[in-house]
Amino acid sequence: DLGLVTLTEAAFEGDNLARAVAAHLNFHLTPENRTFTGKRGRTRLVVTTAAATPEYVNELVPHLDYDEKLVLASTSVDPDAQQTLRKACQGSRVVHIPNDLFRVHEIEG
Repeated sequence: DLGLVTLTEAAFEGDNLARAVAAHLNFHLTPENRTFTGKRGRTRLVVTTAAATPEYVNELVPHLDYDEKLVLASTSVDPDAQQTLRKACQGSRVVHIPNDLFRVHEIEG
């Protein structure tokens, strides 16, 4: 009724969150990669419960190849992280979990 999307505790068990976000965004998981959670074409995915901050963005960007983009999906997002990522790697984006992934739709009637 409040228009909020929440996650259950089960979302944080094992790799459930990473698998769910990767599937929702159509990424293939890359469990062998220590930096990135998934890949879709030339775009890499990071799913994390750590805060997406400008500092965290700056740690990830050097791991990208020259023409790759990044989708950083986090349960906590610093407002400056988006701008930092776009400046560092054009076409990349920061996604808040769950708000940017799952929208609450009002039911008419």
